[in-house]
Amino acid sequence: MSRARSAPTGAAARVGALDGLRGLAVAAVLGFHARLDLLPGGFLAVSVFFTLSGFLITRLLIGLGTASGPELVTFWSRRFRRILPACLAAVVLAAAFVFAAGAHSQQAAFRGDGVAALAFVANWRFVVAGQSYASLFASPSPVQHLWSLAVEEQFYLVFPLVAIIALRVGRGSRRILGVVVGALFLASAAIPHLWALSDDRVYYGTDTRAAEILAGALLAIALASRPVTFQPSPSARRCIGGAGTLAMVLVARACVTTQQSTRWVYAGGLPLFAGLSVLVILAALHGPNPVTSVLGWRPLRWLGAISLGVYLYHWPIFLWLDPGVGQAWPWARLALAVSLTVGAAVLSYRLLEQPWRLRRGIGTRPLWVAAPVAATAIAVVIVAITANLPAAPNPSLDAAPGSLVSDLSALGPAGASPALPSSGTPSSELGSPARAPGRSVSGAVAPAGAPISDGDAARTSTSTSNSNSNGNGNGNGNGNGNENGLVPRTVAMADHPLRVLLLGDSTAVAFTAGLDRWGQRTGAWRAASYARIGCGIGRGGSRARYTWEQDLPAECDSWPTDWAAQLATVRPDIVVLSSGFWDADDRRLPGDPQRRAPGDPTYDAYLAGAYEQAAQVLTASGAVVAWIDNPPVRFGFDTPHPEQYGVNDPARMMRLNQLAQDVIARHPTMRLVPYSTFLAAWPGGEFDPALRPDGVHVAETGSDVVTDWLGPEILHAYHDVTGR
Repeated sequence: MSRARSAPTGAAARVGALDGLRGLAVAAVLGFHARLDLLPGGFLAVSVFFTLSGFLITRLLIGLGTASGPELVTFWSRRFRRILPACLAAVVLAAAFVFAAGAHSQQAAFRGDGVAALAFVANWRFVVAGQSYASLFASPSPVQHLWSLAVEEQFYLVFPLVAIIALRVGRGSRRILGVVVGALFLASAAIPHLWALSDDRVYYGTDTRAAEILAGALLAIALASRPVTFQPSPSARRCIGGAGTLAMVLVARACVTTQQSTRWVYAGGLPLFAGLSVLVILAALHGPNPVTSVLGWRPLRWLGAISLGVYLYHWPIFLWLDPGVGQAWPWARLALAVSLTVGAAVLSYRLLEQPWRLRRGIGTRPLWVAAPVAATAIAVVIVAITANLPAAPNPSLDAAPGSLVSDLSALGPAGASPALPSSGTPSSELGSPARAPGRSVSGAVAPAGAPISDGDAARTSTSTSNSNSNGNGNGNGNGNGNENGLVPRTVAMADHPLRVLLLGDSTAVAFTAGLDRWGQRTGAWRAASYARIGCGIGRGGSRARYTWEQDLPAECDSWPTDWAAQLATVRPDIVVLSSGFWDADDRRLPGDPQRRAPGDPTYDAYLAGAYEQAAQVLTASGAVVAWIDNPPVRFGFDTPHPEQYGVNDPARMMRLNQLAQDVIARHPTMRLVPYSTFLAAWPGGEFDPALRPDGVHVAETGSDVVTDWLGPEILHAYHDVTGR
């Protein structure tokens, strides 16, 4: 047993400067979530919370020493009494926002989000669901901020066992505990360097963020190893105060200058940032110095005392009063949001948190009964309310950027004709005879004004047109449109079923099922996709929207080799390319500090080069390439201010289409498919929710209506190139 006695277990918790540190950190988080230009890096304050929590919790655990099981249960009871009541109230507040004022996408996701928050696994929920922290302000989850609470609770559950075991094995030796915690710190810090993880996986992961908590734990172990009579010399105090002051300045500078897309945040820099937090905490414990003078300010200490409630309640309140994506907060509205947040936190602290924490009139057992019952009841209500909400049309479309969505099994062995149904669709449904070599077929679209209920239900036969003159021609002298944007072509069938491979982004995924069904009905082809969600054709640099930037995932830059490999393996007859949405974002090109977008000469030259490279990769396979043009989009269709998204500028899509036409004109085996013409002629408009409920992708309920027009266009492109 070590002879050195620890300081009193709760001493650190009573240091006023530490309450001030909490207050300053939560104020930075509020400034970041209010999108104040002064605090683009306010999200780093969560790291300060992690390190401070690790310090305080480890001090408590060291006080238990070689504790028995009941003492450990007492520790867990104290932690959950401190957090659970306010957390349950925060989830209820978030649910009230979602069902009173939330967008449909928020409502649909809240079943999983809310239950995950109640179970303290929200961070992993957002990893699996691909909910990027970089897109925090675009239809976010009202419990998205609870990811950090989930990390801490998971730490509280596991780390005490590790600490108690280490203390027992070492017979109370803090040195053994320090070695174990140091090894865990290094392991956590090394993870981003050892594995190629996405930025969001690094940001949300308990394993990758544990280093910041363990840094505080190491400080607690180091301080607890001193005899209680030990006091730093005046010179040592001055050094500690100077180092802590410099660290506090560097932390503040990081909060003012760091962006969400800053590379060091995801490249192993957060454990180093935790080192700055350690120095600030150390200085706060050994005043007087500038750190204790700043953090000892009474309003900061008061805010720190109620910081849990402020953090838990502010996000749903901010979302409720948000002025709109991309818009600055009016000061009056921001003042109202902060006032409501602080008011809710004060009431929570006095009426909910303190009574449970101090057991005022509360026995020892009710928490273990009431909290799980309350959490279960809230979860049941959330599930019941969301049960009748329509599911997302295609969950894969919401996968994390860079995610691959592909299933090529429908095409069968490379080079072989894919298997088709043994009998064709009756001619009365298609408006033409079933497929036979040399016969002609057309799709069928809904007549003007007809509602769409479930794909096939609204389809009917229409007259067809063979016109080849349209302003959307491909520039080769082989026009690829028809006069009436809604009327499908009558087009000859190939003498064998074709192999169609769709490449691109989520729009390619959305087209695939409908095109495959059309191909099977007519006997024209089987279709499959190889697409990466959230990836355009432009490579490198970062994407930017309103107040955030995000480096492109590494997977997005690998399409030249990925496509070439798939083309060599699959050997399709037709390649359908659908991509463009992500290239219409604001962009910082590699080595260029300026934001650019389509229409900027520098950006256009960059994108034209990328399009030319895509054309060379695709045409080298010998397949016919049908490039679907980009219609206008309305990203954030169900948010109050979709006009704030740069990608929603129709001129950007027009410019992308012009760049694509210029490239296609130089490649005889490429054709442009004027999808934008179809949508422009649609009676319900380009953003008819029956066709594109999110303003971007084809819905399952409307995909057959679209592909009944799109299928003949793609098949015409094949015949136009091959002459068959």
